[in-house]
Amino acid sequence: MSEVVTVLHRFDLPMAAALVADKGCRAFLPDPVIYDRALGQGIAAPLVHVRSSADIAGAAFTDAQRDARALCRDLGEVLAAIAPAAVDGAWSGHRIFHLLWTLHGYRRIWPEVLAQHTHDHWHVLLPQQAHTYGVHSFVPGLLLVNELRDRGLHHTAYGFDCPGLDAYQLPDLRQLPAALDLIAHVPTCGHDARYIADELRASGLRVGALSPQMYDVPLDGVPASGLVGLPEVRALLGAQACARVQALRVPIEDVLRRHLVRWIAQPRFLDLQLQALWEALEAQTLFYLWLEQHFAGRPPRQLLISNHDATVHGALMTYAREQGMATLVLPHSRVHNLAIKSDGLAPLCLHHAMQDGPCLDLADRVLPSGPLRYPGDWQAPAETGELRTVGLVLNGISANGMCMVDFTAYAGAVQGWRDWAAQRGLTLKLRVRAVETPVTLVAQCLQTDVDGLMQNTQGSLLEFARGCDLTLGFDVPTSGLQDLVREGLAVMQVELRPLAWHEWSIVDERVVPRYGMVEAQQRLALMQANASVFARYRRAQFDAARARTADARPLRDWLRR
Repeated sequence: MSEVVTVLHRFDLPMAAALVADKGCRAFLPDPVIYDRALGQGIAAPLVHVRSSADIAGAAFTDAQRDARALCRDLGEVLAAIAPAAVDGAWSGHRIFHLLWTLHGYRRIWPEVLAQHTHDHWHVLLPQQAHTYGVHSFVPGLLLVNELRDRGLHHTAYGFDCPGLDAYQLPDLRQLPAALDLIAHVPTCGHDARYIADELRASGLRVGALSPQMYDVPLDGVPASGLVGLPEVRALLGAQACARVQALRVPIEDVLRRHLVRWIAQPRFLDLQLQALWEALEAQTLFYLWLEQHFAGRPPRQLLISNHDATVHGALMTYAREQGMATLVLPHSRVHNLAIKSDGLAPLCLHHAMQDGPCLDLADRVLPSGPLRYPGDWQAPAETGELRTVGLVLNGISANGMCMVDFTAYAGAVQGWRDWAAQRGLTLKLRVRAVETPVTLVAQCLQTDVDGLMQNTQGSLLEFARGCDLTLGFDVPTSGLQDLVREGLAVMQVELRPLAWHEWSIVDERVVPRYGMVEAQQRLALMQANASVFARYRRAQFDAARARTADARPLRDWLRR
């Protein structure tokens, strides 16, 4: 009898290992990225789903953005009783989008899995945890249970406790300096924290930082608010204000239920999800009222915020809109390749000048934007040099727990590059993304050893590229390619599949061209055979990058407008 237990997340692994030992079943992984973690848990020979449609994550992304906008607009109409511009602010848009992306993704994944994998019994793990961005949840497993039930396939579901988030805390407004010109709230911008802090100090503005509960980025020399628990905030606001917030719970849960019941039909799980979303919205509503109380009609002139919501973005951006504050949005990875979670606001979106395409909101409106000058000196490419060593950079293959590629085709393409390089007498250096690449599976497919693959993961991407004559980005681009071009290093992007907007917008195609495998190899062969062609490519790429970034301004200039 063939029995499998599904493993969707690292938190599933202990219980899955116990079921493997107790039932004699095998672990089944719909996402290859979990493979190495499963081996590390002592699970031998897990089964892996490796033939998936390349468009699953992209199609789910489109559906999720559409449905997130509709849900946020309906929530905003309820929240308008306290915050009139809440519809425009798309409160909890980030977490709602990711919930819906997971729902739309797995409702596509499971039929494909069941069409390819026939087993007598499925053991499905269901964490007793609602979906919240950054934690595991019952959502993917529950969709599998529904699919198995509808098909009449034998299955057993197992609930288990799973780590979740701590109780909500809010930035402590009392700890901010008086008479601020600007408040900053930039969770996840850790890579550029030093630059942001330097620019804020250089701006000459009076700045205070609102500390996020998650993804905190300390800004050196900028006073930070720290955090405070919700009970203390409620006490500061008073009973009347808290009653106004509580009065929203029933209508908000009615809206959420109406939008989610088609995907989460089981009452117990639906109630868990509604409670989780309500708690986040309650925290934001309390924070919005506290902002009104604290600043008492004398708000700072500007809000600097990241594009990655750590809970209070909707409240902050709505408050800024209503108070006439200028809002500037920084990307957590230098480019805005995801919609800004707003629906009618018009913040100024700052980004790396080599971003491809516009900045958009949930309704695909083009938002005001400006090129931001990031630190780093320009270094012209060498005038001479031959193409002898090519680097192939593998980016992550999963998003939101969903594999974005057909892994069999992916590994086959990588092997194709190794074979081609050997035929041409070129050295190919492969760099995997250790946390987001199933290294052992890749090694098995390439018939090489794991240690050899891991060798080039040491050091930064820039350091890796300095050891190559040309670096190829593979499948999804990485924003790190921008730094390579700035240093005069030759870069090219290789497409495995058609990319979606949130993937191709990471780096400008006019600077880093994208080619299919055959064309890329033909162009590289031409450069290998003709050093002058290779030199022209490097120079043209460098000049294109300089032209694209010519109008970029440092953050301090944008803040002084």
